[in-house]
Order: sequence, then structure tokens, then C-alpha cells
Amino acid sequence: LAVDPARRVPYFNETNPFGLQLDASRTAPPDPDAEGEDRQFGGTLGSLYLSADGSYRYIHPWVYSLAVAPVYAVLHLLSPGPSEYLAFRITNIIVFFVPLVLFWRRSPSWETLLFLVVLLASPISPHLQFSHPEAFCLGLVLASFALARPGRFRVLSPFLLGVAAAQNVPIALFFPLHLWLLWREAGIGRVDISARLCLRVFLLYAAAATLPAALLLY
Repeated sequence: LAVDPARRVPYFNETNPFGLQLDASRTAPPDPDAEGEDRQFGGTLGSLYLSADGSYRYIHPWVYSLAVAPVYAVLHLLSPGPSEYLAFRITNIIVFFVPLVLFWRRSPSWETLLFLVVLLASPISPHLQFSHPEAFCLGLVLASFALARPGRFRVLSPFLLGVAAAQNVPIALFFPLHLWLLWREAGIGRVDISARLCLRVFLLYAAAATLPAALLLY
């Protein structure tokens, strides 16, 4: 995600809620600490950095931006302007709270209630208001494990973990635990269609999650 100086800076200057005025002709000076907090436009909500070619680049990889884009498009259609920036918060809230509902519906117990209370009281909750993917990634991981139990949406379980790992590659370390959980829930010695399908999708997205790491290394 980027702000093209030649095309989008006037609209950004007119609609952004940060009071910022980006310069379409500005280029980034040589700076070894170009990703420092003092170089970030819009503070913790903006997450934009000026790149060497003069464009303004979003700090996070494409997966989070892709998930936010439909919400942004709806807000842009219904209420163009500063309200568009609520797209990040809306996406964070949906992706974070849907897994909590899934956990409670599948296991309504005091243990689950305690887990939810601790999670909501954790430092991750304040991140719901920022355009950063911490809450987004945690929600995908929780949804992946919540759906690993037998059910109609079980095949989505490895997909969601793969999407989270594509956004934040170290999440791929959860793949072995997730595969063990899928196999355990399928039943020892039982190889049904859903288990085989989950395994195939699991391996596909486990492999796909390594692509962003390769791109970053490149």
C-alpha cells in the first residue's frame, strides 16, 4: 500500500485526519534510520514512510492492507474523507472479536471465560485503534485454532493460519502445533476426507507463508 505523490497526495492532504500536508515533489534524503519513529507520517495511526523514490509507503506488508481494502472501499463510497481511516479499526475489531465468539460458542465454560478476560485485559487490546496488524494477526491465529475442531468450516482453519503467517512470517512456527491439533481432532487412526483436505490446504498455505520472507530477503 502506498500513496502515489503524483496522483493521490492532493486527496490525502484534503481528507487525512492528521492535519498532514504531504509534498508531491519531496524526495527522501539519505538516512540510515529511514524507518525510525520520527520519520513516520501520521503518528501511530498513519504508518506512512517517505521512500527513496518520493512515494509514501505503508509500513506493513500487503496481506493486512488487502484485508482492510474492502472496508475502506465501502467507507469511501458511503462517506468519503476522514471516516475512511476508520477502516483499520473496523477490520481489527471484526477479526479480533469473531474468534472470541467462536471460542465461547464451542466451549462455554469458566476456563474459556477466564481466557477471554485475560486476552481482553492484555496489551493487545489498545492496538485495535491503530493501523498495525498485531490484533489482526492474533485474531487470525485464534480463529485458526478455534476452527480446527470438527465442523463445516474446518477446512478454513489452516488457510487462516497461512494468511496470518504471510503477514507475519514467525507465525509459521505455529504450523506444527496446528497440524497436530488437526490430526488429533480427526481421531487417531482415522483418515477421513476432511482430514486429508485440511492437510492439503495446510501444506499449501504453509508453503505460501514462506514467500513474503523470500521477498523481504530479496
